[in-house]
Amino acid sequence: PVNAPPPEPPPPSAPPTAQLFGGLVDAPRIEYMQRWLELAWEQGFDPVGKAQLSPIYGTRKWIGSTEAASLLRSFGIRARIAEFIDKEAQAKERAILAEKARDGGGGSR
Repeated sequence: PVNAPPPEPPPPSAPPTAQLFGGLVDAPRIEYMQRWLELAWEQGFDPVGKAQLSPIYGTRKWIGSTEAASLLRSFGIRARIAEFIDKEAQAKERAILAEKARDGGGGSR
């Protein structure tokens, strides 16, 4: 059924093939990922994300890297978030922010 709730994640003792997304072969539906993320939050993963985004099930809120890592970790999968920084773009952004700070906020009136 289309409106059926997603399956519960498998217990940690389940075989490795069943660990990821309850053993689904295809990529899970967004609704499933949203529900699994809420279950991860209930287990204590990413309390800051929960405070900012909960509830997420049935919404059009974006699931970002932090939420994806929390979801994967709740399935017992090691996940690390890496940030790739464009040093040149970062330097430009800092210069713009510094200029705005010197101008007292920088907005035109």
